[in-house]
Amino acid sequence: MQLRMKSTPMDNVMKPKFNMVLDMCLENGIARGWNRAHKHHDNPTEDVIKNEIYECIMGDLHEWFDFEYNELEDWTA
Repeated sequence: MQLRMKSTPMDNVMKPKFNMVLDMCLENGIARGWNRAHKHHDNPTEDVIKNEIYECIMGDLHEWFDFEYNELEDWTA
């Protein structure tokens, strides 16, 4: 038995909860970057920690969002 629901044009549109996905990327990236910096260095410098956190955040963002080349270039400049 298959249930059928009345469909409208707007029923086929799904929107992500942008702020929640972005927050997830930032939180996961910060935690992963912090752990990675301390995993590979006994006493990581502030720059090493910042770089690892940045790389992990960007990795998560690229996993969940599509970027146009120009947008990404502007962001990292």
